[in-house]
Amino acid sequence: MSTDWQPVYSKTFLDAYLTLPLKDRRKVNQLVEQITAQPDHIGDYQDVDPVGRPLQTELIERFILTWWADHRAKELRFVAMEKV
Repeated sequence: MSTDWQPVYSKTFLDAYLTLPLKDRRKVNQLVEQITAQPDHIGDYQDVDPVGRPLQTELIERFILTWWADHRAKELRFVAMEKV
């Protein structure tokens, strides 16, 4: 993981994450680390949240992850996660 950027998780993300079995949690951790290592990575789908922040959404393996980059704080804000 990049030493400059850190992941931050919303309650919505954490609620979904905590319902997963341990094996899936480990996989999500790996995926978050991969994304955080490349903070300018563009997802499969881009959207804008209600306050105008650009959201990235990507289907990676069995998971859909949504995040936005807080460049000032050097944080990737993971706002949603779904297992498909």
